[in-house]
Amino acid sequence: MIIGSGISGLTCGNVLAKEKKDFLIVDQNDKVGGRVQSDFSNGFIFDKGFQVYLTEYSLGKLFLNYSDLKLCAFEPGAKIYKNSTFYLISDPLKNPSEFYKTLFSPLATLSDKFRILFLKIFLSQFDNNEIINDEDITTKEYLREFGFSTRFINDFFAPFFGGVFLEKDLSTSSSFFKFVFSKFSNGNVVIPKKGMQEIPNQLYNNIGCEKVILNTKITSLKDNKIHTENGDSIHFKKLVLAGNIDQIYPHKIKYNSVKCLYFVCNEKISNDRYIHLFPEDDLINNIVFINNISSNYAPRDVSLLSISLIGNILSSKTLIKTIQKKISKIYKIDIDKIDFLKEYQIDKALPHQSKGYFKKNVTLNKNYLFAGDHTTHSSIEGAMLSGKRVAENLIN
Repeated sequence: MIIGSGISGLTCGNVLAKEKKDFLIVDQNDKVGGRVQSDFSNGFIFDKGFQVYLTEYSLGKLFLNYSDLKLCAFEPGAKIYKNSTFYLISDPLKNPSEFYKTLFSPLATLSDKFRILFLKIFLSQFDNNEIINDEDITTKEYLREFGFSTRFINDFFAPFFGGVFLEKDLSTSSSFFKFVFSKFSNGNVVIPKKGMQEIPNQLYNNIGCEKVILNTKITSLKDNKIHTENGDSIHFKKLVLAGNIDQIYPHKIKYNSVKCLYFVCNEKISNDRYIHLFPEDDLINNIVFINNISSNYAPRDVSLLSISLIGNILSSKTLIKTIQKKISKIYKIDIDKIDFLKEYQIDKALPHQSKGYFKKNVTLNKNYLFAGDHTTHSSIEGAMLSGKRVAENLIN
């Protein structure tokens, strides 16, 4: 039995199904996906938090059909808002037409620009295991040792990878940074045409609805039975804990949090497909015009803004008004044209992966098997890896 229909639980099920092993996935939610979910309302798609997929994930290529997902790509790089101006930092190997804008950007020294190119080439030489098992320090320490200027670290790396790690101090493991940077460099940053929900849906469809029970909250574990909120008991031989199981089996995992806000403007602000970063802002980390990446995310002739605020920030009408004013000022749009649509406060958005994290062995317990990106690394690839490992352990 597998508790949790997130990416790790579904991947575990995919491996078991391929080997024709019997299993059942149980989840308290009304749809699969765990932390990778989307809501749909009035012609809008709202991913639960700003999320992307990296096409260079090796296990993603194994378990997903990219063609069916109809992946839509971001432009490589970012636009950084500083001193009331946007500056472009792009990948010259992927986007040669923007080479000169990046070359003459005042945000980075000439040394920084060549170092980021060298870092891309340097990390492409190593496979995942070599990167993950390398000497581990913090990401900020690694970038300093690599020779990047403090200004470039603060203006580019902190907001860009702060948005990936969901922490701005860059205290995350350098091993994880190197893994993610290499995936960004060698592939494309994408979202499925119809929302991130399409990724778990595809894994779910591979194994069949008869193997997944939704809307079933588990209240306790005893011996070889799980007990549900509606009074049912289900017997199991082996148990995989692949969801948010703190209530039934508490184990301490530190998480990073994020607040994602969606706003709509009733006219097209921009056709930009870059992520926008805000190193000087005390609230906003990044903004994306998400329906520029996939037009399915919103009705025609509007702009849907996905805005990420890192940390546990309390919601209030004042906060919403403050963000509206910021949008109006940054993009020079009448504030009356900007409407708030949706908010997600995600307290357990990503496991925090401090230096030395990958030396820990948190996968196995004598009674249960754990799956989830907290046992590997905080990414869709990490979740798939954990599910695959657990399934192989069960098969063997």
